[in-house]
Amino acid sequence: MLRLQEEHFKEEIKMNFSTVSIIGLGLIGGSFAKALRRCGISRIYGIDSNSEYIKAALSENIIDDGGCEPTAKLCDSDIVLVCTPMKYTVEIIEKVSKLCNKNTIIADAASVNGSVIEGVCKIKNEFKFVTTHPMAGSEKGGYYESKAHLFENAYAIISPCEKTDDNAVLLMTEFYKLIGAIPVVLDAESHNWSVGLISHLPHVVAASLVNLLSKEDKDDGMAKSFAAGGFKDLTRIASSTASLWTDITLQNRRVLSEQIDRFISVLCGFKEMLDNYDNNGLIDFFARAKETRDGINVKYKGLITPFYEITVDIEDKVGSASFVVDTLSRENISIKDISIENSREFEGGVMTLSFASKEDKDKSLMVLLQKGVNAKDKSIS
Repeated sequence: MLRLQEEHFKEEIKMNFSTVSIIGLGLIGGSFAKALRRCGISRIYGIDSNSEYIKAALSENIIDDGGCEPTAKLCDSDIVLVCTPMKYTVEIIEKVSKLCNKNTIIADAASVNGSVIEGVCKIKNEFKFVTTHPMAGSEKGGYYESKAHLFENAYAIISPCEKTDDNAVLLMTEFYKLIGAIPVVLDAESHNWSVGLISHLPHVVAASLVNLLSKEDKDDGMAKSFAAGGFKDLTRIASSTASLWTDITLQNRRVLSEQIDRFISVLCGFKEMLDNYDNNGLIDFFARAKETRDGINVKYKGLITPFYEITVDIEDKVGSASFVVDTLSRENISIKDISIENSREFEGGVMTLSFASKEDKDKSLMVLLQKGVNAKDKSIS
């Protein structure tokens, strides 16, 4: 019954927009297109300077039409989603605003919306605009990494400005509900502070740790050879695209600079306790961190891609690894990545399996446990 009500709700939403144009078919834009196609949107128009992305999206029937430049075809769109790198966003919105009709909603998907709003509000001509930020992504970018389910259970921030009317907010709220996201209306300043704290600063910290390893490791690379388990997990996001994160950090530089100062203050406080052999202070430091971390809601996706991983404790003998892989293959479970850990300091097993979805991870765990394999959900401490 609940499933039928949900499908009826989505059909009602689809009645409000039938044509969506997407400018930029990278990870976010490509995932929008795939999600909309899966939801049954009747017409999707794609634009990307990379002609290979257009060809791929057309051949996969993800878009109905496409090209490398915005054209007058945008005039028929109910929504135009601008999913380009942020340094081009305002320029493209200005160009697009001259091609669309007065009822078209132009929305972006930038991760720093304050600078976008400031630039868009300086555009002279009249058009409807709302900045949005789907809080989902991956270390890897591009159309070929895009997924129809990328936005499911992910927060989608909607930040109105002087060029936003109530209808634009309502339509984008319905849009994000349709593709499975959780829309939240939030002012730009609060948004930028929040994403700086839980996304931009962690990326800087992860990159700093890796750069420190690179700088301080001995000539024989001994420390790097031990860098498995916890270090790899903690610094995973340092593998993100350099140009993308240069753009993001510069766009949010005022907020990020202030947060770096505060982070340094926290580290200095920890160093002082360490230097003074403050046992009680250190216990309190780690205990408060654990309490806060354990209280974070893991039901919904945040900005940093969640882990869908399990660890498997197996003996180092012929056939052990292949037994695990063959067992899951017979259940039609797709394993996205396999790694063998040589450092078992913090891990429950020597083998880590990664999956595309929570469903695959949960099923794999159940199947392996039933076979007597010592497996553990990596997300559970």
